Amino acid sequence: MVSGADLYGLLLLLTVVPAGWLLQLAWEKREKPGGRWLALLLVGMAGWSVSWALLVLVDDHSWSLASVDTLLLFVNLSVIGWFMLSLEFTRQKRYALRHVLPLFVVPAVTLLLVVTDASHSMLWGPELTLDAATGITLDQGPWFYAHATFNYLLLLVSGVLLVNNHTELEGIYRKQSAILIAGWSIPVVTSIAYNFGVFPQSYLNPTPIGFLAGAALWGWGQYRFQLLEIAPVARRHALDEMDEAVVAVNDDDVVAYLNEAAIEMFDLEPTATGKRLPSLLAAYPEILERLEDGEVDDEIVLEREGRRQYLSVQKTPLGRSDGSEGSVVVCEDVSELKRHQRDLELLKQVFARVFRHDLSNDLNVIRAHGELLSANIDGPRASHAETIVRTCDDVIETSRKARAIEKLVDAGRDRYETDLVHVVSEAVEWLRANFDDVTVETDLPRDGFVLADGEIELAVRCLLENAVVHNDSAEPWVRIAVTERPDEFVLTVEDDGPGIRPNERHVFEDREVDPLSHSNGLGLWTVNWVVRNSGGEAHFEHTDRGTKFELRLERVHRADATPPGPQD
Repeated sequence: MVSGADLYGLLLLLTVVPAGWLLQLAWEKREKPGGRWLALLLVGMAGWSVSWALLVLVDDHSWSLASVDTLLLFVNLSVIGWFMLSLEFTRQKRYALRHVLPLFVVPAVTLLLVVTDASHSMLWGPELTLDAATGITLDQGPWFYAHATFNYLLLLVSGVLLVNNHTELEGIYRKQSAILIAGWSIPVVTSIAYNFGVFPQSYLNPTPIGFLAGAALWGWGQYRFQLLEIAPVARRHALDEMDEAVVAVNDDDVVAYLNEAAIEMFDLEPTATGKRLPSLLAAYPEILERLEDGEVDDEIVLEREGRRQYLSVQKTPLGRSDGSEGSVVVCEDVSELKRHQRDLELLKQVFARVFRHDLSNDLNVIRAHGELLSANIDGPRASHAETIVRTCDDVIETSRKARAIEKLVDAGRDRYETDLVHVVSEAVEWLRANFDDVTVETDLPRDGFVLADGEIELAVRCLLENAVVHNDSAEPWVRIAVTERPDEFVLTVEDDGPGIRPNERHVFEDREVDPLSHSNGLGLWTVNWVVRNSGGEAHFEHTDRGTKFELRLERVHRADATPPGPQD
C-alpha cells in the first residue's frame, strides 16, 4: 500500500515539470534584469524538490544523507536567485557576475563541510534521523545555523527591497511589484511554518512547493503584466539619474530628499536629509531669496570667484492626501546654454551684416559693371558679361532667402490673414516674367484666405522656381492649383521634372543638415520654415509625370476673420 510519504515524494517529483516550463520562460528573458536569476531560482527549486523527494522515497541512510546534503546547496541557489531577482528588478540594472560571487561563499563553504562532515559534524549532529516512516529529525550542527541565517537574511532583504520599491511605483509597475511580493511571501511563510513544527508529519516540508507556487505566480505575472518586459523605474531611481538638482522639502523647509546632482551642485553631504534647506543653502542667498515665494520659475545669476553662473530655478508646491504640504525645488546649470545663445546671437548679427550690407553691396557693384560690359561689347564677350549679371542676380536672390530664413527661425512669429490666391497669382506672374520657355497652367478660385507667415509669398515663389530650375525638359511644364476645403486651402504645384533628389528630401523629414547631405539651395528650407511657422503641412510625391507638391494652410472664414497684420 502506498504511504502518505510516498505520495508526497511523488508530488514533489512532479513539481519538476512546471518548474521546467517556467525555467524555459525565464531563460528566454535572461537578458532582462532579473531573468537569469529567476532561472537560477527555478533550478534551485527543482533540485530542492528532487532532493527532498529522494529523502522521503528512498529507504537508505546513505542515499538520504546525500539527498539532505545536496538539498542545502539547492536551497542556497534558490535563495541567491530570489535575492538577485529582487535586487535587479528593484534597481533595474544587471549586475556583473564579479559583484555576485561573494554571495556564493556560503554555498562553497557548505559544499566543503558536506564532504568532510563525518570528521567534524559541523552540519549534522549524532541524532540525525532520515526515515520518513518513523520521522525525520534534523539534528543541526553549528554551520547549519549559519547557513539558515544567511538564507533568511537574504530573504528578509529581498522582502524589504520589494516592499520599499512597491511604495514608489504606480500603475502596472505597482501590480508587478505586488506579484513579486506575493510570490516572495509564499515560500517564506511555508518555511517558517515547517521549522516551527506546524505540519503533523516531519516529511511534509511544503517549502519547495511554496517556491514553485511563488515562481508560478511570477510566470503568470510575466504573461499578464509583462513582468520582465516592461521595466519599472522607481521615482527615486529616476531622480537620482537626472542631471538637474532636485530637492524635496516639507512644509517646514526640512529636506526630505535630494538627488546626487543636488549633492554635487551645492557641495552637500549625502546625510543632508533631515536638515533645513536655508541652512544647507546659506552660501546661496540669491536662491533662498527667490524660494521665499510660493511658486518659482526663474533664472538666477550667481557671481562666484569672478565667474558668472546661470541657474534655472523652479519651485513647485505639492499637496498631499494627508493635508500636509511641501515643495520640490529643481535647479539646472544653464551657463553653457547661455553661452551658446550668446554665440548664436553674435553669429546671426555677423551673418546679417555680411548678407545685408557687405556682400549685397559688392554684388551690386559687380552686377553694375557686368551690365556696362554687356551694353558696350559684342560677340562672345557680351555673353560672358550677361552670365556675370545672371549669377549676381542668383546670389542676390539667395541672399534674400537667407535673410528671410534668419527671421523665420525666430520663435513666436505671428500668422496673418492672407489671400493665398492673390499671393499665388503674383508668384505666377513673376515666374512667367523670369522664365520665358516654361508652360504654366493654373486653376485658381476667386480668393482663398488663410492664416500664414508673412513670408508666404517668398515660399510660393521658391516652390515655383524649384519646379522650373531643376527641370531638364526642353519646355518645362508647371501646373499650379488652389483647392478649397472646409477647414483649409491646398496649394498644389505639379511639374514634369526629374523629381526631388534624395539628398533634398530630408528637408521635410528631419530638418537636419550636414556637409554630406545638404540641399543645393535655400528654397526648400525657406518653404519648410514658412510652412512650420504657418501651422500648415507640406507633402510631396513622385508621379508618373514628375513631382507633385502640396501645401496645406488653415482656412480663414471671412465672417470671423481678424484684420490682416503687417507683413515682414
